[in-house]
Amino acid sequence: MKKVIHIYKLLLPYLWDGKQAKIATLSTLLLIGLDIMATTYFPYIWKNLISTSIQTKPTTWFLEHTILLFVIWLFVKNAFNLREISFFPVTNQAIKKIRLKTLLKVHTVNLRNLEKYNVQEIISATSRISQSIRGFMRVSFISIFPSTAKIISLSIALFTADKLCLGIIGTSYTGLLAASFCLKYYTRAKYKAWHLTDNVTTAMGQNLYNTATIRFNPKEYNLKIKKLFDLEANAWQLHNILFYLLYLIQDCIFYLGAGIVFCLLMLDYSRGIIGLDKVVLVYGLISAMRNPLVEITRNLTRFFGGIIDINKTLDILNLPSENKPLQLTNFTSQPIQLQQISFNYTTSRNLLEDINLTITPGDKIGIFGPSGSGKSTLCQIIAGLIEPDSGSVMYSNLPITQINPISLGKVLRYIPQIQHMQELAEEEHKYGINLKKQAFSGGEYQRHLLQEALQSNPQIIILDETINALDEPSAKQILTEILYNVPTVVMVSHSHALLRNMKRIFELKDGHLVEIISNP
Repeated sequence: MKKVIHIYKLLLPYLWDGKQAKIATLSTLLLIGLDIMATTYFPYIWKNLISTSIQTKPTTWFLEHTILLFVIWLFVKNAFNLREISFFPVTNQAIKKIRLKTLLKVHTVNLRNLEKYNVQEIISATSRISQSIRGFMRVSFISIFPSTAKIISLSIALFTADKLCLGIIGTSYTGLLAASFCLKYYTRAKYKAWHLTDNVTTAMGQNLYNTATIRFNPKEYNLKIKKLFDLEANAWQLHNILFYLLYLIQDCIFYLGAGIVFCLLMLDYSRGIIGLDKVVLVYGLISAMRNPLVEITRNLTRFFGGIIDINKTLDILNLPSENKPLQLTNFTSQPIQLQQISFNYTTSRNLLEDINLTITPGDKIGIFGPSGSGKSTLCQIIAGLIEPDSGSVMYSNLPITQINPISLGKVLRYIPQIQHMQELAEEEHKYGINLKKQAFSGGEYQRHLLQEALQSNPQIIILDETINALDEPSAKQILTEILYNVPTVVMVSHSHALLRNMKRIFELKDGHLVEIISNP
């Protein structure tokens, strides 16, 4: 229930977010009201047509009522589509703003808080959320609400038509309650199925990225991913079975009650106690009653399914943003001082232990060490991206983890190693903007990032194995350009040829940083 409340708090403001949204919301409410009136009134027109004698009314009266009947029928059948069209501006605005909000939120959250998510999970969440929000808002505001109102209106109409119809009303609500009770099992099944789908997506991505390795032994890798596919398929099969069982349970209860009541009415009709017009009216009301009942069940499955799909995005949005209030006032190069830095991701031995380092303006520092020794972690600590477990990192006499990233970004740039990237290049198009994908190899994208970084004229640049993806001549050329244009450089690399260009060279091993070369 708490998650439902959180989702409504997230979505409700968009119903009234700007003039266009207000018009769309009011138009949708008007259409809902008309739909409820038309659905309830429709059986009464049939009753009037059947109960009226042709001797008492002219032909034009019958023609007018028949035309009215089909106009209302047309409206009732298309009311949902009209509400959808009317509500589009609200859903589209919400989707656009929430996806952007999620993306911006990720860049303000502490990196350690994001560790439980991988990039593909976040992409999957923000991609699926467009359908989830559309479905959730559609279900909440233009499906469940009008369907509930129709059931109440039709229940009153059935009760006034004949007291026996209390049985139909009772079984209708009983069927709805039974379906609602079964929803928790359906929701669990859908949650498990989506969880496995996310795992399959991640596994497929890793499989495709590692094709150069896998092609030499595809059987072993494909066997692992096949097991995941089997688990996912079984989970979705259970989900689908439960989905249709909901309708089966509800329909059995509804038609059992409706059948008994209608049989009793037919007995009264056969005895001359009631007229044909009442039989037609009750039959029309029963038929009209079933549709909103099924709509509520169908939309409740979408409603709870939407909650599952939105949960991950909601979790990300609820993560606390980093509070980094300090602003730099001096944008000239200042020393970075690391004092007794220790850090670890687990409770076992420290990844970094008691590290002391002063990076003075003009330093050209190279760092190397075995894989997994903590080189990237050290770079992130120097850049203020993560906070050490103990010790301090100071820049311009300020704790670097408390300096606003935008302010710090005016003097410092951090560029990690990235294997592959696709950038969207905007091109003018006669119909607007055409977005074209440009695929970068690892080396091409690193070069692209470096060029962007150099354009901002940073005082300090941290290269976390950034130019390793380049061929040696290109790497040397770019490093020469960086060393010439950027006063202070910290570079992590496995290449001894590149490290020889640095004034100070450190080895990171067993958690300790040891200076092995110092060239003045």
